[in-house]
Amino acid sequence: MKEGLMEYRCVQCGFQVKTLFVQYSPGNIRLMKCEKCKAVADEYIECELMIVLIDLILHKPKAYRHLLYNVLNQQGTYFQGLLWKLLFGFLVLDAYRSLLVKRHDEKWGMSMSISSYFWLYRKILVDVFLGNFMFLCCFLLAIRKLLKTSAQFFRLGKLLLAVLISSYFKILLVAMMVCFLMLRSYFYKICCWLLHFLLDFFSSICPLVIQDHPSNFRYCILQVWEFPPSVIYIIDLLVLSSNTVALKVITESDMNPCVGACFIAHAVKFCTTQAF
Repeated sequence: MKEGLMEYRCVQCGFQVKTLFVQYSPGNIRLMKCEKCKAVADEYIECELMIVLIDLILHKPKAYRHLLYNVLNQQGTYFQGLLWKLLFGFLVLDAYRSLLVKRHDEKWGMSMSISSYFWLYRKILVDVFLGNFMFLCCFLLAIRKLLKTSAQFFRLGKLLLAVLISSYFKILLVAMMVCFLMLRSYFYKICCWLLHFLLDFFSSICPLVIQDHPSNFRYCILQVWEFPPSVIYIIDLLVLSSNTVALKVITESDMNPCVGACFIAHAVKFCTTQAF
């Protein structure tokens, strides 16, 4: 294939196609059909971005083929810059995830010393860099052992792009933080009013209990604002399943070896972060 040409694929069967559409005039195009399956090569061209995002969340392989082959030009000059930007965003989100885990595992407060903060951020850096290094090494090793594909699929750029793109579920961590801050900002006065109302109401019924344990009632009511740490691990499972679909698409392999390769890599990363 010539340098600078995109390697288009049919989103239905993954067969290579020369072009996805023919444009007759601005806004007037005709979608091309695949020579192998005779279906439209890429119907996402005429779809809204939200449709593509929904299909990515639903783990549809054709949505991953559209994104990895027909949108992102791996032969383009900007590909290396895109990889570095995606890698930086991935590490930042991973650091934020590690920070949330450490926040629930350890006691935070104003009384923390400088050495405590230094120790905390040192562990976060170890989790991010050492954990992802072990993840990448085990991921590549597992692919070589479990997947029976041709050598052209083992280009590091393709595999790294598939992993970074399919880890978009980590953005949900930022979304949870934004929603948490917005809810506390907009509804703080309403919650305070409801809290005082409930305290007054229960004080009239059982004043001794409320007077003896007022902080416990405030703590129980305000705990609804905090999300449990199990949510973080649920997002990790979504990232694992998304990595599996992306690996299946990029290597054109069966699902079971892809599940095994991704599971081994994520398990090693998890054990590494827990050990340090």
